[in-house]
Amino acid sequence: MIDKGGISLKYVNAIVVFLVLLHMYFGAGDYTDIRCSERERRALVDFKNSLDFESKWLSSWGDEDEKKECCKWQGVKCSNSAGRVVKLDLKAHSLHVLPDYCVSKWTSLQILNLADNNFSGEIPSSVGSLRQIQTLKLRGNSFFGELPLSLRYCEKLIFMDLGNNRFLGKVPAWIGESLLALRVLIMRSNKFNGSIPSSLCGLTRLCILDLSQNSIFGNIPHCLSKLTSMYLGSSNGTKDVDGFSYILINRVPNNWVYGSCTYLNTHANSAAVVIKGGVLVIHSSTLPFLRLIDLSGNKLTGKIPGELSSLSGLTSLNLSRNDLSGEIPQNMDEIEELNSLDLSQNRLSGRIPMSMCNFSFLDYLDLSYNNLHGRIPFSRSLSTFSASAFIGNQALCGPPLTENCPIEATSNRTRHGDEFKRWFKVGMGMGFFIGFWGIFGSLCLNRTWRHAYFLFLYKVKDWVLLRLALYIARLQTRFKRNNNH
Repeated sequence: MIDKGGISLKYVNAIVVFLVLLHMYFGAGDYTDIRCSERERRALVDFKNSLDFESKWLSSWGDEDEKKECCKWQGVKCSNSAGRVVKLDLKAHSLHVLPDYCVSKWTSLQILNLADNNFSGEIPSSVGSLRQIQTLKLRGNSFFGELPLSLRYCEKLIFMDLGNNRFLGKVPAWIGESLLALRVLIMRSNKFNGSIPSSLCGLTRLCILDLSQNSIFGNIPHCLSKLTSMYLGSSNGTKDVDGFSYILINRVPNNWVYGSCTYLNTHANSAAVVIKGGVLVIHSSTLPFLRLIDLSGNKLTGKIPGELSSLSGLTSLNLSRNDLSGEIPQNMDEIEELNSLDLSQNRLSGRIPMSMCNFSFLDYLDLSYNNLHGRIPFSRSLSTFSASAFIGNQALCGPPLTENCPIEATSNRTRHGDEFKRWFKVGMGMGFFIGFWGIFGSLCLNRTWRHAYFLFLYKVKDWVLLRLALYIARLQTRFKRNNNH
């Protein structure tokens, strides 16, 4: 028999222990100030002092007693345990100086956002000391030169946006060899050249690849099909809830597992990419649902690899404004979740594949200014696009470009003419066979008919010879009379 008082005492003890643990977990931070690292605080102050203007946004930074705690400065976030600076968000504040000696002291930094400022020069080589960095956003500045080799040591990088700068040189092969944790790689609107290194195919966790608006040449690597995070239903070792880019079409398909890309909502607040022909800023809540490859505005040549169709979870593919040739792959419809497709301003030829009628969720299409020909396939999905999606293809016809298809009508008439000739020849052959063997066979088989036939021929011959002899004699007589006169 258990005493009721004993049971009550046990409940009280359990509640007390629970409240103590709850206080230790949630309440400790309310009574203990996080003290930032003096070394990192000093580096932040030096960074501010390097500016040749007073930034109101950085007014909370300073050496004064009331400003000693750098973890409370605007744009700065520290870790709860050691007080180390883990996030520095200085986006869009007209900053232009990034001292090398300051960067080397932010060794615990995980997120560095310097986007949309006026920074110039080369990226400091000390960036390689940021071994904990996971998000690096340098978009919208005037950085130039080649990417520092030391950046390859930032092996925990998940999100790297270098777009809209003046970087040059080849796309480094070490990106695909060392930065294997990358989910987002944006290098658009720079001056990169050379070919796309095949090592990028090793970035199997990649969800966004944007190399657009550079001077990259050569063929599109066939091995891009190895970007397994862009497969439909591939979790890349991580299971998660179903989802899709509802920022595009507001739907959630079956079998979608967005796997490694789910990490993006904690490591980047936004990314600017081109979708549906315009720049779209994708925010953290929807960024994990996007699968994008943008190689537009380069000097790529060769054919579109058919292997790209294996990326069944790809939502946006932009290969426009290159020098691609050959036909559109017949199996493009295997990219089941494709929502935006831009192949405009290339040298693509052949017909539009009938398989493109099978797209279920295609919301944007641009095939303009190529060398495509034939009738535009009619389907429920393709019929929703305007003529602007097909203009610039001189031999392309049919709705929505034209009501009729004169090229195909001519080919139809030619086809009908050829068919008539074929049947005429067949009729001639059969007529000859029946007529010849109908007469010749009868003569061979019937002796009476044969004798009568040849007797008739002899009579005809004699009549012809007699008429000819009389005609000649008449001419000779007339000729003699003329000579006598």
